[in-house]
Amino acid sequence: MLVGPIELLLPQRALNLFAAAAWLAALSCYGLAVCLITLFARRRLVVYNLPPSVGRALVLGVIDQLDPQMRVAGSTADSPALGIEMRIDEARWLCNVSLVSQRGDDDAAGWHRLKRRWPPNCATSSPGPTSAAHGC
Repeated sequence: MLVGPIELLLPQRALNLFAAAAWLAALSCYGLAVCLITLFARRRLVVYNLPPSVGRALVLGVIDQLDPQMRVAGSTADSPALGIEMRIDEARWLCNVSLVSQRGDDDAAGWHRLKRRWPPNCATSSPGPTSAAHGC
């Protein structure tokens, strides 16, 4: 039994009359709502399994390679060459670092360049228990 928004937006009478078509319409509406929320969310790049003690320096190093004129103030970085301004969020208990857009009009090409550059040493690093090595 499903309880919650489905019961609110899918009345029992419509379910009895239209059966599978009602479920298809309800699930389509939910799917479209999730897509709409995703499209309106700010751009972000999440780096998993990277402890915050290492993450901030590594992220700033990658951005500095792409744009030497980058400006950093606290947990905010502004890269004029990439056309992006981001906030660096660190989640210690999740062991990840997030780069979240500060503006809604950031350059998508700049985010793609940053994403393509990441991770910096993927080809040279050996796979292993990075969470145990960094204390996550």
